[in-house]
Amino acid sequence: MQTLMPDSPRSGADSVLGDYIQPTFGHAFRLWWAFYWPTLLISAFLLFWVGVLSSMLIRKTDIATLVITISTGVAAVILPYIVAIFIMQYILHKNFRNFRLGLRTCWRAGEQPQPLEPTLPRTLRVWWTYVWRTFVYYFVAWIVVMLPLGTFLGIISRNAALGKVVAVVVRELIRAAVALYVIYSYILDEDMGDFRVCLLPREPRSASLPDADPAAAKL
Repeated sequence: MQTLMPDSPRSGADSVLGDYIQPTFGHAFRLWWAFYWPTLLISAFLLFWVGVLSSMLIRKTDIATLVITISTGVAAVILPYIVAIFIMQYILHKNFRNFRLGLRTCWRAGEQPQPLEPTLPRTLRVWWTYVWRTFVYYFVAWIVVMLPLGTFLGIISRNAALGKVVAVVVRELIRAAVALYVIYSYILDEDMGDFRVCLLPREPRSASLPDADPAAAKL
């Protein structure tokens, strides 16, 4: 699913999944909202306390300031991705208003895709797909957008504090946009090794109606 055309018919696995829901950008947006913002808020909360701890260590211990500063910077990069593991596990078990996420075996000719449990190893596979792609796309966006923007703000802005606020807002907007793009293009309905992430109805649809009473059928 590399385009933003939401309603084109699918083939292969889609034709044999009776309860399959065609992913749209709206589905991706709901997933992104449920995943990205809790991750951001929890990470910000934890990083606030990391900063408090770092300040205490600098004031009250003999640990080199450079070591504490580097450790804090590493935590700022790694911690959001660690939080994302738990939020991803939550999303894979969450029921949304009109759909839920489900894992299915990859489609093979002559075989019916089977449901799979969102175990921790499978969650880590989905998480890793998200992590490395968001990292690459954000790095590219940072070069294309943030470097020129920083230079531009430095030239026109006389208020250094305002320039920093604008840079932070733009940076977070880029992160959010990259996360949404990756969820839509590389997680929903994409094969990940031996399974794929599908959209399914909240309640499984019965494959067939129960057989009618033969005696009643003759009346």
